[in-house]
Amino acid sequence: MGCPPADLGCLCGLPQELVSEYVAAVQPCIDGAEGEKACTEGARSQYKDLLAAVCAWDQFGKVVEWGAPNDVKR
Repeated sequence: MGCPPADLGCLCGLPQELVSEYVAAVQPCIDGAEGEKACTEGARSQYKDLLAAVCAWDQFGKVVEWGAPNDVKR
């Protein structure tokens, strides 16, 4: 997709289909064992909330839908 995970403007500037693909691709890493080892629960939650908030800004107008964390295989 060409955007680093920290560049929310780049991610949210992608077409909706690619934003949804990104979320589906990274959720297992964020909510799975890898994410639990690498980051606190608060940090993981904050990233998810921030991505959703930035993408919802008028300039982007994207929807970020995270699945339930328990849907991720651990």
